[in-house]
Amino acid sequence: MKLILPFLMLLSLQSYGSQTSETFIIKMFEEKVRVLAPQKYSSKLGVTIENKTLSSLMGKIETQSGKRLAIVNIQPNGFKVVDLNNIPKNQKLFFVPMAPAFQSVELKFGRSSYEIPPKR
Repeated sequence: MKLILPFLMLLSLQSYGSQTSETFIIKMFEEKVRVLAPQKYSSKLGVTIENKTLSSLMGKIETQSGKRLAIVNIQPNGFKVVDLNNIPKNQKLFFVPMAPAFQSVELKFGRSSYEIPPKR
């Protein structure tokens, strides 16, 4: 019994470590963007965009070369799920908020969670 208790405590600490996801989760706030990225690359990719602002959000997902993959329009406190297929491994992806305007957000694989503050 004395050995089981410390082992269980160690297991519970690991569950509070880093956040991971199977898809990109983009949370748009008034002053920042928070991204939760998948650890591994997949050619079939899901992107969930959450609008945490008080206004409608219009944006697009595009490649580094400017090819548009999806356009979304999300109501305040709403979300939209976009499925992308056949994405090459070396292709950079961006979420570009158009209204309200904000800087482009690069979607990077392998980074668990990152935040983009507004450019000043």
